[in-house]
Amino acid sequence: MKKGRFLFVTLDAGGNTRPIYPIIRRLVTRGHQVAVFGQSTQANSVRELGANFLPLKVPDWTPGKSLEEEMDVLSSVCFGPTVGDAVLNYVEQDAPDALVVDCMLTSGLAAAERSDIPSAALVHVLYHQFVAGTMSLIWNSALPTINETRSRIGVAPVGSPSAIMDPLNAVLVACPREFDVALPELPTNVQYVGAIFDQAATPADRSLWRTENGRSRVLVAFGTTCQHQEEVLLRIAAALAELQVEAIITVGPAVELDTIPAVPNVAVRKYVPHGALLPECSLVVTHAGLGTVMASLAHGVPLLCMPMGREQHDNAARVASIGTGEVLPMDAGVDEIRTLIKEMVATTHYREAARRMAETMAQQDGLATAVNKLEALL
Repeated sequence: MKKGRFLFVTLDAGGNTRPIYPIIRRLVTRGHQVAVFGQSTQANSVRELGANFLPLKVPDWTPGKSLEEEMDVLSSVCFGPTVGDAVLNYVEQDAPDALVVDCMLTSGLAAAERSDIPSAALVHVLYHQFVAGTMSLIWNSALPTINETRSRIGVAPVGSPSAIMDPLNAVLVACPREFDVALPELPTNVQYVGAIFDQAATPADRSLWRTENGRSRVLVAFGTTCQHQEEVLLRIAAALAELQVEAIITVGPAVELDTIPAVPNVAVRKYVPHGALLPECSLVVTHAGLGTVMASLAHGVPLLCMPMGREQHDNAARVASIGTGEVLPMDAGVDEIRTLIKEMVATTHYREAARRMAETMAQQDGLATAVNKLEALL
């Protein structure tokens, strides 16, 4: 196998790193050299993967603020020229063999097109979102800025968000095609590789649960980035406190542990690998980030989705459409949350549908497929 030099271009936006980091680690272990452009908050994580970190000259996110509250920063990172300029400068000085660009970084994609180096986009959301979903709406509104940047970089303007990726050699979608909205036709460079998880599955750890009393177990996970999810987590905790279930709420770095008062049947943790909890779970209550949805379905666990924004409403709609869960508005009351959790835990058809999706996902090795496609660029 030919060894190559890869350049990855990414950003620190939470769920987007879930598929990217395992790919980088696998390429490094297979003997390739990998350099990664990213925000400074990614430096330690990238170096732990064995890759060389290159800081993009873009701002980091402000702790305690959501991405929606920093749209000027998000716009400059996703649509401005800084990322593309950095890629072109790197390519000129130290030409890599292949480029891999996060689908959100439009000037990075333009730079890949301009460079003529074999390139791939990694899509960590549903591909349909670029065609007709939430991402399409946001990217369409930004098309004037995107095209202005593309002209500066030296490539032709585009008429739609999905066209930004058309010139690349490969567009790898990190979810099962069976989960996404069916499209009548896909561009020839688009491939659904399947969900991408870390190399080793985390074994279930029964000791993480407080008791062995046979109660149904519920995981509550609302992502790692700030969406001011404290209030919704408090309502979920209050709903769980009056049910005959055992629950673990993982709050991540965005929420302080003492924000959610612990009760006898609800434990609150900063972080626990979901793979250690999901094999024991009957239900996941979530904001419907794609990473959490994919991990849950891979274990055959149904979901109660309470989307808070971004692309989460699209993900939640797909969960409901294939029968693997239900959707509540993020402002649903305690009684409504409690009633639906109780119903879903007691109803078998959600789990049956989730297990069917788990069987489909078990036949796909997203990580191996993605790595093979990237190595083929060499």
